[in-house]
Amino acid sequence: MVDSVPRQRLTALIAVLLLFVTGCGGGASPDTATVLPTTTMQIGGQQFILEKAVTPGEQSKGLMRRDSLPADHGMIFISTHAYSQTFWNENVRFPLDNLFLNDDGTIVSIQSMKAYDATDTEPVVCRYVIELNFGLAQKLGLKEGDKLTLPPEVTKP
Repeated sequence: MVDSVPRQRLTALIAVLLLFVTGCGGGASPDTATVLPTTTMQIGGQQFILEKAVTPGEQSKGLMRRDSLPADHGMIFISTHAYSQTFWNENVRFPLDNLFLNDDGTIVSIQSMKAYDATDTEPVVCRYVIELNFGLAQKLGLKEGDKLTLPPEVTKP
């Protein structure tokens, strides 16, 4: 019977139940599961599933607040034209390699970013940027001047 339980204990029990039900208190936030539409792309002889960041909102959020990125996944930032771009890793919980590509898929720069780093990368004039887990560019033998085949749905205006 409720009358036999002190009000303070009942309030504490309700608070704990609310935290459990809403997922607060250290669990994954809803954004950690956010996944954008994807495309597949061959990079350095390996097949990757790339989330497509197209809108300004998708691009500004990028991979923020996620706990990890599967080894065969990444994100491609798609612009309508080439322009000078910089990236940072603020609110991204893991390090990344960034591949900066021109219109035809040629890698014009490869830059790495540390987890939670708010420092901008060096500016690069490019149309596409692919983010992969840190160390993959070197592991796959990628270098500036390599040409990647962009999926047709990425290159459409």
